[in-house]
Amino acid sequence: MTDTSARPRKGLITRMVGVLIDAGATFEDIVQKPDAAGPILFILITGALSAVSMISTLGTLPETTPTGVPMPPPAFTVASGIIGLIIGLLIWWPIRALVFMGVGSLLGGKATFSQSLAVSGYLNVTQVLSTLVTAIAFATTGRAVTLGLGMALSPEQATTPWGVVLNSINVFGLIYIVLSTVALSKLWKVSTSKSAAATVILWLIVVAISAGGAHLGRQFSEMFQMPQ
Repeated sequence: MTDTSARPRKGLITRMVGVLIDAGATFEDIVQKPDAAGPILFILITGALSAVSMISTLGTLPETTPTGVPMPPPAFTVASGIIGLIIGLLIWWPIRALVFMGVGSLLGGKATFSQSLAVSGYLNVTQVLSTLVTAIAFATTGRAVTLGLGMALSPEQATTPWGVVLNSINVFGLIYIVLSTVALSKLWKVSTSKSAAATVILWLIVVAISAGGAHLGRQFSEMFQMPQ
């Protein structure tokens, strides 16, 4: 039997690319020798790429902002959006790792926090892909591109709970489900069917929470809407 712990650790770039082109072997290597450098780079890259899409949303703010609510300066909107995204990803990163540990223990898996943290962070590769495609589309067409089933929705409709659900169903969501299935199978050392079922359930919970957040956000905004 080959001792996997004796294998040399894959390099940082190899890991960052390998999670897409050789997910099984790469996530197995990540579980064997977890690191934080790749996940942090993924988060920073996502934040930098999001600047393009943040700029594109400036044109739709008048449509989605209730009447009477003052418009913030464009530079502040972009900067706060990027910082908010990075902070959000940094907060979600360890939370998802803890969820992975908890669900894995229920399925009989034994994963350390560092292993779960590394797997959670490398799964942000789908976030990088999504922001990259969005940035390229806006740079080449000059228009914001919606990548989900809600592509025909107006900006206002896209912020509704139903719009959030439709936009969550996209090619990057499917890629995440596939990669997470592979990653959790390696992390928990369980069958692919078990990790696939857990991935889908967790993804549906996240979508439901996002839709609920959109609903609360719209109610909060309407509180400040001034009568005509």
